[in-house]
Amino acid sequence: MKPSYIIERWPHGWLLCAAKESGQSGIPMMALNECLPMFPADSGVDSGIARYHRYARGAVMAVGSPEELGLWREEIEKEISWMADEPRWFLGCDTGMSSLAVFSKLTSHKDYANKALDEINGKMHHPHDADDFGRCFRLVELMQWHDRIYEMAPLSPEWKSICERWQSLCELHQQGKLGIIEFPK
Repeated sequence: MKPSYIIERWPHGWLLCAAKESGQSGIPMMALNECLPMFPADSGVDSGIARYHRYARGAVMAVGSPEELGLWREEIEKEISWMADEPRWFLGCDTGMSSLAVFSKLTSHKDYANKALDEINGKMHHPHDADDFGRCFRLVELMQWHDRIYEMAPLSPEWKSICERWQSLCELHQQGKLGIIEFPK
């Protein structure tokens, strides 16, 4: 008999992991419901922490209180702080589908570009909201790709629209006024 998923208790929360030995890559939808009684009432989910543990442990979801998750992220950032910017960003917690798309297109590290493309199934996702855009914004700032973000424009009509409005979207983001990103019909 093999498990359908695995729960690991860490100092700052829980990891819900796919049962790799069962050939799983995800967890059943009922898993979160089954685990809910274990978690404190103020628990949240952090996909960045889970992503950091995905390759080694098959993590799908990290759960903990906001304070615990913040401490966990800090520990991860400290663990990888010695790395160069591009590998450190790729292995860090501040990634999403659209920022992985930007990274896969603009990075000079082909191994990491290919891993990023695998994670997003080769799709050039675009940001949909302030959180998505924020991850792209922080990536572009860290890598100093301000002049290169426009290389995303040919990839889709949505990316073209974002690239045309990049500066104004950045200003709205910095002012905390960016919500859902609308695209022309």
